[in-house]
Amino acid sequence: MNIKRESAIIRQLLYLLATIRNGKITQTAEENGIKASNLSNLLKDLEEATGVALLNRKSDGVSPTVAGKELYKLAKEFENTLNKFRNIRDKIQNDKRVIVYLPPNFEINLECFDGRQNVVMSDELEECDVAIMQNSPSRTDWEKTRIIVQKGDIILNFWIICKQVQNKQAYEVYRFLVDSMM
Repeated sequence: MNIKRESAIIRQLLYLLATIRNGKITQTAEENGIKASNLSNLLKDLEEATGVALLNRKSDGVSPTVAGKELYKLAKEFENTLNKFRNIRDKIQNDKRVIVYLPPNFEINLECFDGRQNVVMSDELEECDVAIMQNSPSRTDWEKTRIIVQKGDIILNFWIICKQVQNKQAYEVYRFLVDSMM
């Protein structure tokens, strides 16, 4: 599968869908921030790829041909799939749960965290957003802070890591842990 070519076809189908809905190439082009001539060329490329005319072009607008109606149905199904994807993406982005990995025999009380995030403890390092580790990770794309605690003769040396720096909630938990241990 050539993803670049396939993404061009998807784009053309979505433009076809919008053009059939509007009934005008110029209006669709304006709504999508492209030149009408470029949109017209994209639609002609799609017609060449299918080998049939998809639009009846007239001075007062466009209407779908029989083949255009078939592709319109397909494009509408794809649009519905895109909307499902967006809904799932939005749900994932709005999930306030932050997973914190704690190594075996390491205890910490996060009850004093302000409660804006739903913090879940995990014993799986791979699935966490924030981690407390006994060794420094080799990854350079993670935010990390070394913590050294000495109590009598005992010295604790560990790292607090934020694996998901772009996740605002995870970064807040990371900062809370670092600030509360320093």
